[in-house]
Amino acid sequence: MRGPDPWAAPPPPAPGGATGLGGAGSGPGAGRPVSWGREILAGAVVMAAVAAAVGPVLGLLWERLAPRVRLLVGGDALYLENPESQQAIAGDGTFLLLGLGVGLAAGVGVFLLRRRSGVAETAGLALGAGLGAVLAWRLGELLEPDRDEIRELARRLGDGAVIDAPLELNALGALIGPAFGALLAHFLCMALWGPRDPVRRPPVFPRWG
Repeated sequence: MRGPDPWAAPPPPAPGGATGLGGAGSGPGAGRPVSWGREILAGAVVMAAVAAAVGPVLGLLWERLAPRVRLLVGGDALYLENPESQQAIAGDGTFLLLGLGVGLAAGVGVFLLRRRSGVAETAGLALGAGLGAVLAWRLGELLEPDRDEIRELARRLGDGAVIDAPLELNALGALIGPAFGALLAHFLCMALWGPRDPVRRPPVFPRWG
């Protein structure tokens, strides 16, 4: 049985630009130009959705779970009840850890909804998580009583009373937590369960016999 003629003309390319070797034109949708307007719109939608989800959730969790700094009323002044306490930095650490957790959930959610997300959507995920962190920071502090209310409460309670200081974020570096967690979860999901490139088939060598 004779094999294919090695001197014969190569077969014509398949419709749609497929090469038959699993190259750049062999996948679904290959050869079609990228619509950058659609990509940017998808990234903006992802950014808005992630920010709207991360901001309120993280802000409420931080306001509920962060430890408070205890203040001692002494005349017209307020003093730290325990100057050596770590509660001041514990609030920042709580925001960072909660932000990582919320960011991980956001990254997994975007992957489940958009398994074939592109560069614009990944950038939208990171920007949305960062914007959500800022919203959470402002929301958490907005839910706390302001300084005037704290002073009025101290005057009503009198000397020796102990009250909680309003929640504050002192280490702004904690704002990176949601974006880091979101990108980490998204990259891991893409590496483990993301779409794969088509496998290249080796070329068929001519049989001379």
